[in-house]
Amino acid sequence: MPTAVIVPQTALLVPGVAGRSEVLTAVRTAALAASRELVAERPARVVLLAPAAEDRAAPADELCTSLVGLGVPEHAVGWPAPCGLAGCPAHESSPPHGAHAGVAAAVGLRLLAAAGVTSPVSVVELAPGEPSAGASELASRADALLVLGSLSARHGERAPRAADPRAPEVDARLADDLAAASPEAIDRLASFDPGLAEQLDVGGAATFALLARVAGRPTNAELLARDDSLGVAHLVARWRWAA
Repeated sequence: MPTAVIVPQTALLVPGVAGRSEVLTAVRTAALAASRELVAERPARVVLLAPAAEDRAAPADELCTSLVGLGVPEHAVGWPAPCGLAGCPAHESSPPHGAHAGVAAAVGLRLLAAAGVTSPVSVVELAPGEPSAGASELASRADALLVLGSLSARHGERAPRAADPRAPEVDARLADDLAAASPEAIDRLASFDPGLAEQLDVGGAATFALLARVAGRPTNAELLARDDSLGVAHLVARWRWAA
């Protein structure tokens, strides 16, 4: 039975990134527990779906998961980097051009490593808009999916971007659909307006849409954790569907 675990895309999910501040503790715990269950049965291949500026598909072992670009030195990070490229994991030298994973993919790869993954991992980074045929095919053939994504960054006064009055309603609908995964919810996620997603900075719009398109029916969904404390709805959910 294919399984997908949905986790936040933020680097703050990784312990140590926020320094001594304790943030997203319950969400991090739920994400790690769900990811451990995801990889425990050693699926033939894990596919990681992550939002990014540009489309890319690559084996995980060809990507560098450094977070140094965010100003976070490797020694401060609680989930060690799984990469084995030259200069990794200390990241004292730059990897080959184009080998850096995007932030969301780097978060997901560190999470999988912390969960004890032993299966091969393919990374699919998705720019806003329609996914490529190759990305859709990789996702549809996966036995296990780790899906990175968060809701609107324009929800309320604490949001990291300027508030938009449409964000609360859109976030509520997205969260309900991710928690329910009913046929109607899957249809809404699969056809979510990319223009609206861009206006509201819905980070997970592309990954949620691709997940919805490859998920079979009936689909069983569980909402495992949610945290709104940082002005963005960060949640952990799990979907299972018949092959």
